[in-house]
Amino acid sequence: MKMKGHVGMTEEFLRELDQWIESNQENILNDLTQLVRIKSVSGEAEGDKPFGEGPAKALDAALAMGQKMGFETENYDYYAGSIRYGNKPEIGMLAHLDVVPEGSNWNTNPYDVTLQNGTLFGRGVSDDKGPGIMALYVMKFFKDKKIPLKYGLRLILGCDEESGKGFRDMEHFLKVSEAPLFSLVPDASFPCCNGEKGILTGSFVSEPLESTLVSFKGGQVHNMVPDAAEAVLAGITLEQAQNAVGDMLKVEEAENGIRFTAKGTACHAADPFNAVSAVERLASGLLKSGLVSGKTARILQFIADIQSDFQGTKAGVAADDKISTPLTLVVGVAKTVEGRLNLSLNLRYPTTATSQPIIEKLEAFAKDYGYSLTDINDSKPLYYAPDHPAIVTLVNTFNQVTGLNAKPKVIGGGTYARAIPRAVSFGVEFPEDSNTPSPYPEGHGGAHQPDEAWSMKALNDCLRIYVQTILRLNELDLEMIL
Repeated sequence: MKMKGHVGMTEEFLRELDQWIESNQENILNDLTQLVRIKSVSGEAEGDKPFGEGPAKALDAALAMGQKMGFETENYDYYAGSIRYGNKPEIGMLAHLDVVPEGSNWNTNPYDVTLQNGTLFGRGVSDDKGPGIMALYVMKFFKDKKIPLKYGLRLILGCDEESGKGFRDMEHFLKVSEAPLFSLVPDASFPCCNGEKGILTGSFVSEPLESTLVSFKGGQVHNMVPDAAEAVLAGITLEQAQNAVGDMLKVEEAENGIRFTAKGTACHAADPFNAVSAVERLASGLLKSGLVSGKTARILQFIADIQSDFQGTKAGVAADDKISTPLTLVVGVAKTVEGRLNLSLNLRYPTTATSQPIIEKLEAFAKDYGYSLTDINDSKPLYYAPDHPAIVTLVNTFNQVTGLNAKPKVIGGGTYARAIPRAVSFGVEFPEDSNTPSPYPEGHGGAHQPDEAWSMKALNDCLRIYVQTILRLNELDLEMIL
């Protein structure tokens, strides 16, 4: 395959790339389907599998795909694995094989790939198994076409990105292997994310509950706004409950009291403003009903206040540095544990902020309601200047391939870019057109949502962009600029 001059590519090169992508469509779909069918939610250790059977099975399957294509593979004790092509130093591509739980309200099977009108549906198709398969086929393209590269390629696949426990997979990876010279993470958006906000996680633990509040639970993972929540109250009748809550909450008899249920709209905790928290809706509904009082009311009032918006306004931690998006605060999981109410904290703070003043304000705020803040973990912000040569190369390549004029941005999400040295998130979401309505029902179609979706066109466009980006990065002296 011939290339000439600066890598805008010849028309012949681009035609051959398109033909190659077209000829691999069936294989791409089959490989992605194989991964999506594996329920790879990160969990407790099982034997030699630190995050359980699901992520380990997904890693085995992905490495087998790489071996079948003729690449070298490595398994880092089921924390992560890598697929390599070419010599060192390397350009890396990082994707994760674990997924968030499926949740509810799907219109398709979450653990299979459903292809409808050119759109793929299934848990992980966009976050992050689909991008991982895309990256694997980028490597296959260079191998099939025998294109010489100054920098080798290495796909690194992690098994614990979604748990919110500090990128334990990448921590282990860096202990037993070396990071690539420069890495791209297809787990955010184009044209390039030159920064990521700080992420503060922890647990609010209440004082002991009164006997009237038998249980309270909602949500499945800390980094998703919960779309369902329920509580059981004792000492009241069904008729009293129905009269008190009206149509605010669903009411039914339970074995040990009356169950109240609330529904919300799920969304990723990094961008929660279009979501509705079922946990907040449940707490507020019970407070408005007048069925709770005293300590129980105070414990529920904390939920209502700290989630009165998703910016921590009432807690006094709202912040905006105009470089990144405003601070966000989400209670993703609520559950009663040993007679106390535990609430997960997922807070994302601007790149110019520091976490300690935020922690101190949250601790003081929680104390007034009978809560303590525990198990704090702080993942500090990541930031590259927009004029950094690598950032400029990524942005320019994207814009020249797509004809857009997009600018790099700082995101609220936390990707592997912050977990290893010299990495930035690059794709896979395209800039939104505000004039084009979402093709999915509200609360559906996005990462961490029911009916998670990614179009085949977007997958193929990402493959084209990544191929040309790899070639342009090969024109740089990465050792000197990083």
